[in-house]
Amino acid sequence: MSEPFPFAEATPNTVPAGELSRCYERLHELAESTYYHSRSGLTFVWRYEDVKEVLEARTSGLTKKNSLDPLHGYGNIARNPFAIPPFVRHLVPPPAPATANNTDPELHGRIWGAMAGPEGYFRVPDSAAAQADMKRHFAEALDSGSVAAEIDISGMVAPKFSAQVMTQWAGLPPESAELVQVWSRAQSGLLGRTYANLREQARAVSGLGNLFTVSDRIVRRRMREPADDFASHLLARDIPPRYVVAALANSLAAGVFTVSGTIEKTVHGLLSDPVRTQWNQLGDPARARVIGREGLRMYPGLVGWKAGARESVTLKSGTKLPRGPILTMIEAANRDPRIFADPNDFQPDRRGAQPLTFGQGEHVCPGQWIARIAVQTFLEELHHHAPQARIIPADTPTTPQPDLLFSGAQVRVCPA
Repeated sequence: MSEPFPFAEATPNTVPAGELSRCYERLHELAESTYYHSRSGLTFVWRYEDVKEVLEARTSGLTKKNSLDPLHGYGNIARNPFAIPPFVRHLVPPPAPATANNTDPELHGRIWGAMAGPEGYFRVPDSAAAQADMKRHFAEALDSGSVAAEIDISGMVAPKFSAQVMTQWAGLPPESAELVQVWSRAQSGLLGRTYANLREQARAVSGLGNLFTVSDRIVRRRMREPADDFASHLLARDIPPRYVVAALANSLAAGVFTVSGTIEKTVHGLLSDPVRTQWNQLGDPARARVIGREGLRMYPGLVGWKAGARESVTLKSGTKLPRGPILTMIEAANRDPRIFADPNDFQPDRRGAQPLTFGQGEHVCPGQWIARIAVQTFLEELHHHAPQARIIPADTPTTPQPDLLFSGAQVRVCPA
């Protein structure tokens, strides 16, 4: 490359918030449109049209089959003696492909339709009722995440809120939320991180395995005793049970840290504005909705997603991709100046192209309606509780473990 690649040594989640916009500006100034990251084995793409085409996976040679594979493959896990027992206990036989990596068009269509079609489980017929539940989850998370004059958004409130929301929608008992949070972090870590510590990797495998084991137990129970929940809804539509297990486990895993990451980053961005223009408008539900929407464009918790090329592929733009795994840089695409004017400015009223936060094409996120309401509700409720909130500067900022897929922000606030 003629200019240094901004993310050759860093990942978006390790770049300080104040420097990230400039990194994306430099990224889109590059003459090249791809970068091969030898340590990850992935080819990075970041221009909006390229990311959109790869996410759609309709171009011959592109595939979504590897989307949920561990970053460095199952072989890496198989060589870890600590990871083998939990892997065999929970993940043998291997889970079925659910929505993100299911390449069977007919079956994928049926599963996605049962989750997000006109009568899909994740459709929200009564947004007011959904918001009421989420307000309750916020109050419970806030109660546990507030100490004296401090609210720990990233360390406690946002992850707990997101876990409670997803636990309820999945039909798990409320007391499961804490474990769902732990297991979701494990699944997210395996997708986007490398583990130098073998025991840490084994704990992540165990967490992921527990997510599937619990989901399997729920599905088996609902096969005997149907209820008004996720598993029963899919089973009633003749989705094979092992695919229901995978859909349930993946929905739980995907929802927690994509939602909490978006919340953390958006709160940090809104409160970092010295004028606080957008923050001060959160008392108006109509404004909160569009502010949340812009937060999902500019600050997605899911900053990248994996795909693959079965052979060398030339995209419509002329970008050439070699055979092998691909990383689509979603947050970077959402800040492409070719598509979004002043992409690093927070503009809730912008119109035009749809951000790629929830994917594209047949594999678009089936739970996006829940995520939108969750982000909006959290922002409204935090503003209502602490309209004069201020960020508490970190005494000793810590650098998170590099993650190619997921990103959040370290943010604590004082209510006044």
